[in-house]
Amino acid sequence: MQIHGQYMPLDDGYILHVATAGPESAPPLLMLHCWTGNWTQWDRTMQLLDGKFQFIVPDQLGFGSSSKPIGDHYQIDAQVNRIHQIVRDLGHEKISIIGHSMGSMIGLTFAGMFPDKVDKLIVNAPAVTGRIHTRVETLAPIMSIGRRGFVQPMELMVNIGKFLPSIGQQLMGVFFSHPDQHNDAVNYWGHQSIADGQQYTAPWAQKAIQEWDTRPLLRGIKAKTLAIWGDNDETIPTDEVEVLAELVPDFQKVIIPDCGHFPMIEGWDTYSKSVVDFLAS
Repeated sequence: MQIHGQYMPLDDGYILHVATAGPESAPPLLMLHCWTGNWTQWDRTMQLLDGKFQFIVPDQLGFGSSSKPIGDHYQIDAQVNRIHQIVRDLGHEKISIIGHSMGSMIGLTFAGMFPDKVDKLIVNAPAVTGRIHTRVETLAPIMSIGRRGFVQPMELMVNIGKFLPSIGQQLMGVFFSHPDQHNDAVNYWGHQSIADGQQYTAPWAQKAIQEWDTRPLLRGIKAKTLAIWGDNDETIPTDEVEVLAELVPDFQKVIIPDCGHFPMIEGWDTYSKSVVDFLAS
């Protein structure tokens, strides 16, 4: 699979880096990464679906190789409008979407704001109401300080986790049910909050997530929707799935036992089968 990267200008003056791959004749699949992620988060899923879709995989504003303005630029509806422009500029009238965490929140909002443009929607561990797990709430002071420009506490926490792996695994317990079984992923995601200068933008994106609530838009979603969740997610409370079950018209769910916030890592077998079956249905 050959992947092409391009920098696409936005109407608001920023630039998004967008990776694309797959046959032009295939249906488009928009892939939206999580908080502190980037387009490479979807590499294994792209390999899984290789040849079946035309992939559109942006680094969202503030992350990866895209523009990183500091301040209140990361409201979820604004991120949706940016992604909508990218889809429009690439010439797609209708797409399917797969997202994770923050990317799932953006995907739900996109499907609610532009219901006729979304065919199928997969949301992994989605932020739904802006509510986060109490374990993650303990990091709120570090995020607040970061928004005032003091990123040293975040950097210190990440570096302690890097040089003292036992502490790093404890910290990453908010993301992984079994961090000791996924050392490569723990090391990667443990560093992501300060990778590529994201220590200056991640706190603002975290604020935007907690200030947004998708519920007013959910009944308007026309896309067939699948939620995939780990039953031991300590980032987004798992009971948020019941909000989707109540409000999204065409909805189904897969709950993966003994899995944390990353179904595509800890629950790959169930995740991959669910994604393939749903997109083929």
